[in-house]
Amino acid sequence: MSAGAPILPEGKSETGDVMLNARLVLLSALMIGAAASSAAESERSLQVEIQSPSAGFTVEDGATNIEVEGIASAIGGVRYLDIMFVMDTSGSLRSSDPQDYRSLGAIGLIENLSPKSDIKIGVVSFDKKSDLAQPMTSSREHVINTLKLLPRSGSTNLAAGIDAAVAELERNGRPGSSRVIMLFTDGMSSKNKAYDAAVEATKLGITIQTLMLGTSNKGSKILDTIAWATGGSFLPVADPALLPEAFLNLRTTGVDSVTLSVNGAVPVPARLAGGTFAASLPLEVGENRIVAFATSLDGETKESSITVNVRDTSCAALEVTAMNDGRPAVSLNDRSVEIVVDASRSMWGQIDGVSKMQIAKETLEDVSYWLPADIDLALRAYGSASASE
Repeated sequence: MSAGAPILPEGKSETGDVMLNARLVLLSALMIGAAASSAAESERSLQVEIQSPSAGFTVEDGATNIEVEGIASAIGGVRYLDIMFVMDTSGSLRSSDPQDYRSLGAIGLIENLSPKSDIKIGVVSFDKKSDLAQPMTSSREHVINTLKLLPRSGSTNLAAGIDAAVAELERNGRPGSSRVIMLFTDGMSSKNKAYDAAVEATKLGITIQTLMLGTSNKGSKILDTIAWATGGSFLPVADPALLPEAFLNLRTTGVDSVTLSVNGAVPVPARLAGGTFAASLPLEVGENRIVAFATSLDGETKESSITVNVRDTSCAALEVTAMNDGRPAVSLNDRSVEIVVDASRSMWGQIDGVSKMQIAKETLEDVSYWLPADIDLALRAYGSASASE
């Protein structure tokens, strides 16, 4: 067996025998495709990356809290995340999910994705045939609008939905990205065709996460096997009202948890959504080393770190620079001095009831009093202004 081939589970559940038989059906096909997918499988080790703030970022407002965001994945790269929602639109959903929690769940997941992560999303709807309802796009608003308009009619053809999503990921998926299909259905379909589609996804390094509304043993067997074969997870939901929570709970990129810590402090659990993570951390004046520690569903661990600098702005900062013919002078004997003062909006903040600007003015008056009368003196103020100022 190659290193990238799936390993059969040792234990069995109540339906363990039928699940095992279904997985054995796929095993030979997966072994045949293992050579074709070896490059993609080699990338399937846990990776984690903090994407915001960027390394070396400087905070000017003194001690503060900052939102730390990034991507963690055990199924591909972390620079990009490419997601295809494959949504059942069969007529049975009118009775099994009359409030359309199916769409609400998918929309909730999208709304919880890190806004600063580079993610492209597409939507395939399927009943007896498939439709590329939304080609892959970085516009989450477009995807949400598409999900709101999904129909509910026809029968269920899992293979058609998976094949359409795989084709779109081949066309528009990005090299080095984590590629994942979020497959939702409330019904059963042709087992063999669905398994064939799963094999094709595996060859391309695409993970399929499966979510089923209902309690069908046959449907559960098919979806659990598809998820297992592609390195994904299967989650059954009996109550449609629980679908929004279920979409969020699916470990989209095979990551179980991410914690964040700063300067060795107690780690803070990050919020996970669709492979992205986020948490707010307190920063202190000076250098702050932020560490993201990820754990995969298989127990693998990996960490990533960045350094963020925080400057102390608790008092007015003055920089006195001696100039000589436009070049810094080494002493006042060059008879030229330029005083540079921060005139930004933050200077109107107060210290013990007195504005920083007033403190700066009084300091400048004291400095100028002691300067020689024949010295060349210049004053430079710097800052930024908004369009309304």
